[in-house]
Amino acid sequence: MTDIERLARRWFQEVWNEGRRDAIAEMLAPDAVIHDSGTDSAPGPEGFYPFFDRMSAALSELHVTVNDSFADGDRACIR
Repeated sequence: MTDIERLARRWFQEVWNEGRRDAIAEMLAPDAVIHDSGTDSAPGPEGFYPFFDRMSAALSELHVTVNDSFADGDRACIR
């Protein structure tokens, strides 16, 4: 497993399954572009927090199971 796959798996486990809002800043690049329902969002964690907060409130029982992953360079695909 590549480093980028481990990061992607960690993201789903810590951010979504454990609800660790603080993990977002640990893993999301400060200049990451956030695409959230067509709204203009700030880049990086500050732009992602509103989405995280809405999803966490609406889907409090959310659990993501990662069945598979693969990577190509700096990109990972999680299934």
